[in-house]
Amino acid sequence: MLTTNIMKNRIVKALIMLTCMTSCTHNHNGDYNYTEEYINLNKVTDAITNDVVDSISYLGLPDINGNIPVNVNKLYVVNGTIYIGDCWRSKVFAYDRKSGVPKFVLDSRGSGPEEYLEIRSIAIDTAAIYIVDNYTQRMMVYDSNDGSYIRTMKMPVIADDVETLDDGGFIFAYIPMKGVKLAIDQPESRLFVVDKDLKIHDSYQEVKDGIYDAIGQRTIFSRCDQGIVFSTASIDGFFIIDPKDPSKQTLIRLPFTNGLEGKRDVVPDEISGYQHLSSVPYVCGDNIYISYTSDKGYGESVLWNSRYNGILQNSSDDLSKALIPIVGTYDGCLIGMVDDYETYSYMIEQGFAKAPDNVSQLLKDGSGIALVFYKMKK
Repeated sequence: MLTTNIMKNRIVKALIMLTCMTSCTHNHNGDYNYTEEYINLNKVTDAITNDVVDSISYLGLPDINGNIPVNVNKLYVVNGTIYIGDCWRSKVFAYDRKSGVPKFVLDSRGSGPEEYLEIRSIAIDTAAIYIVDNYTQRMMVYDSNDGSYIRTMKMPVIADDVETLDDGGFIFAYIPMKGVKLAIDQPESRLFVVDKDLKIHDSYQEVKDGIYDAIGQRTIFSRCDQGIVFSTASIDGFFIIDPKDPSKQTLIRLPFTNGLEGKRDVVPDEISGYQHLSSVPYVCGDNIYISYTSDKGYGESVLWNSRYNGILQNSSDDLSKALIPIVGTYDGCLIGMVDDYETYSYMIEQGFAKAPDNVSQLLKDGSGIALVFYKMKK
């Protein structure tokens, strides 16, 4: 869990939405083509106002049998249910989207045949919750309605993240880092497309010229209306992948002046002087929420907006629509998370929108968390 001071720091600096793409080019990488677009991170325009954020609403999520989400590593809203993957603690939480009433918590860590040793990542569709367990090299499948066990499948690769595809298959992401030895032999690629039985059909973005990723991320994928967002430190930018045809990819380039792309021998201990994404971006309509580390080592979160063709910042004198750290998107909304009352009180003191009394009390009692839904203007 983030400390209050860290949360305050991120909220004060918090930020900003980006949405500005220019000049397209087409490139060929191995056996697939991708389109390149560009975002200008240096152009600061107006503050985040009612012209960008239509409204803000809260949803309180109480504990489930004493379990509270601590880390929102992945968030889904499927068939009226909010799912939170707290992968660090190997749990998946399910709540009613409208009321926040708990449905179940999937907490099946163990060595039994219907259990997992870890949750490296999750993906969720209308039928099931899919859990990647690299320790046992298995994908565990559970019912998305009640969390009951369905089946186990053998993983074809070690994977850092997973998303579902429209044909019933999956796309796995693996971040290759220099010197890392895997328990199984697999191609040195970053993306693997598999069918519903986990048989590999294609792989993309192979390691070339000995250039590995200098750093990994806890979450590699996010979802948006345009497709699947994928980020890797090997590129100064991120990809949007078509879930109907994963060979169709768009690279959104970021203008890092000293990024990690093309750097051969940089290791995690040496990245402080380089710019790089610190988490996967979140795309929502005209907006892209981007968190990155500057070449001075500072964390930045920015909002790019296409109508403004540039970056928007939190207003210094009106924080009523300020962006807090974003953890997901849904139905035209960016979704933030508040997990303690002290942080919430600080936000309110700075002019942020107040939560309903029941949500405020939930945070005050320490008996749950709150999601903040930013409905974005179209």
